[in-house]
Amino acid sequence: MTLSGTFEGQLNGTATNVSGKVQAVTPAQVTLDGGKSYPVAQNTRFAHPVIKAVSDLKKGDFVAITAKLDATDGSLLASQVSIFPPTTNVPAGQRPMAG
Repeated sequence: MTLSGTFEGQLNGTATNVSGKVQAVTPAQVTLDGGKSYPVAQNTRFAHPVIKAVSDLKKGDFVAITAKLDATDGSLLASQVSIFPPTTNVPAGQRPMAG
């Protein structure tokens, strides 16, 4: 199983995006390959990606788009579109990803 998600920093409240293969899991934490463990709480969100098509998008959907810079014209080309359920409270905006 591969996990991808955002974990809130314990010291300063900043978010970190991580992904990797699950090596161990308890009700209190998830450990990924490489041995790094992340605490989980009752309000930790887990997502299970499902393959969709652009035709599945509809007006009003809240999405997060991962895009890469196209060196030929400077535009951003979407490489992944994540569709969130209507009840998800995710802040809108553009943020660079780590790495």
